[in-house]
Amino acid sequence: MARRRKRRYDDSQSLLLVRISLAFILMAIFSQLVLLWLSSELFRCFLIFAVFVGLPALYFFVKVYPHWVRMERLRCLRLADVDTMSGHTFEHYVARLMEHQGFKTTVTKGSGDLGVDIIARKNGVSYAVQCKRSSDNIPRNAVSDAVAGKQHYGCQEAMVVTNWYFTSGAKELARSTHCVLVDRETLARWIQSFQRRTLAESNLQQTEGNGRISP
Repeated sequence: MARRRKRRYDDSQSLLLVRISLAFILMAIFSQLVLLWLSSELFRCFLIFAVFVGLPALYFFVKVYPHWVRMERLRCLRLADVDTMSGHTFEHYVARLMEHQGFKTTVTKGSGDLGVDIIARKNGVSYAVQCKRSSDNIPRNAVSDAVAGKQHYGCQEAMVVTNWYFTSGAKELARSTHCVLVDRETLARWIQSFQRRTLAESNLQQTEGNGRISP
């Protein structure tokens, strides 16, 4: 019985040594294949392809394509779509529209913004902008919040942008405080201008692309 156990132990040890030897042989073969691959002309061609084609393609799909998709979605929006936006989405959409109106914009943090959603600058003038997406006329407190926020952020002008209209009290307060009001009609013109411009840019890029392809 003891001799049988010793024989099984010796057999298992021999099998383990064989497996280890095979593993080392396979590793040596694999390393040689890798060295041959790295020194081959095929690898150099692959490396050139990766640098000049792969990296630009990766940049396009990571950076350019998502931005293009967002712009296409914004371009196709109608005023009725704006009416169903969340407040946060509306703020970012207004910032995009203002950029196409020549402003440089910064969206403030969501909470504790003190009534100011966007800081906009144009022609050396800074604006504290409050965005109000609503289905009711905007009251005067939106104007007073924007004016107070203007002082807090050190801006020169206050502005309130809405997808709807303003009450008479809001208009009266805006006149006395020189607050700029952007109502549904003005916002619709901004959207139309944005859509025309992005469509023209898209057509121009397509025309230039066709020109490069044509002999």
